[in-house]
Amino acid sequence: MKRITFYVLILIIFSILAGCAAKPKQPSHAYHITDISQDVVIAVANDAVTQMSVLFAPEKTKLALAHPATDQFGLAFIDRLREKRFTVKEHGPAQSLDQVLLDHREHEKHTHADGTDLIKLEEPDNAVPLSYLLDHAEENYHVKLTAGNLQLMRTYSVQGGEVRPSGHWVRQESK
Repeated sequence: MKRITFYVLILIIFSILAGCAAKPKQPSHAYHITDISQDVVIAVANDAVTQMSVLFAPEKTKLALAHPATDQFGLAFIDRLREKRFTVKEHGPAQSLDQVLLDHREHEKHTHADGTDLIKLEEPDNAVPLSYLLDHAEENYHVKLTAGNLQLMRTYSVQGGEVRPSGHWVRQESK
């Protein structure tokens, strides 16, 4: 009986140690939301580009994406920006979702040499850094755009099969 108890105890200890030693698998995919209908993606992308063209002169503005645009919203957003005559500099190779979110946060804040937090307005090649995030819960959607030192946010809902803004664009400028 003592021998069985000893072996069970050893088995439990090894199981615990094996569980602690296993590393969680890092996601190897880029940022994708696949369960958003194409109608929603197009409506939000069109509205986002309209707002961008209100704030920036399309033919004179070069935008530099802070992360790869491999998701359906990003691809539609870039297409609409280019149709509106924005110059868009795309980001390099695809990254994991964790890396995209980390880059998005890092892109928003840069610490100046004197210790103050400043938002970069432009990169050395005069491109305005741009990032986006489209998220949803059930039939409610939220888009966040960061362009230079501006953050633009808006929510949408689907009513009667049609995508409608739930409010105005919220604009925040970093100092």
